[in-house]
Amino acid sequence: MPDPFIVVIAAASSALLLLFWTTAMGRRWNARHERSRSLEEGQRAEWTRAAHSDRRAARRAARRGERAPTPEGSALVRARAEDVIHRWENPWDTIGSALLTAVIIVNGCALAFHEPAWGWIVLCVLGLAPALALFSARSYLLRTHAYAHEVNMPPAGENVS
Repeated sequence: MPDPFIVVIAAASSALLLLFWTTAMGRRWNARHERSRSLEEGQRAEWTRAAHSDRRAARRAARRGERAPTPEGSALVRARAEDVIHRWENPWDTIGSALLTAVIIVNGCALAFHEPAWGWIVLCVLGLAPALALFSARSYLLRTHAYAHEVNMPPAGENVS
């Protein structure tokens, strides 16, 4: 039977290589889709000028897919929804986050369990659970924020701020 330390090191190095790969693919995806990691200047200025309570209400409305009561609130909800969609749209970033979470859990379990049979079963289950949860959360976030963005668009003919 191989030394458990060697197995853990091999698994961690493989996962680290995959993490670097997903990071590179995420940057490539952003470049191909002409995406940067930050908000555009207008959105950032609008978001930082707003009061804390207005930003909190906009985050809540975007998360729930609700319409804001005022046009200023609608602009904040649109800015927040665009930011969340922008951050979660890249599938490689989600894969990288899921992989990093799985690696942390797998390495923690590998250190905690010395019995190989139980250890590998727990590693597989706990390693896949965060990935599945993250993909589910990603699809939910994209759906609700896209709906919030659509609902808070001004009527046709109005100037979008």
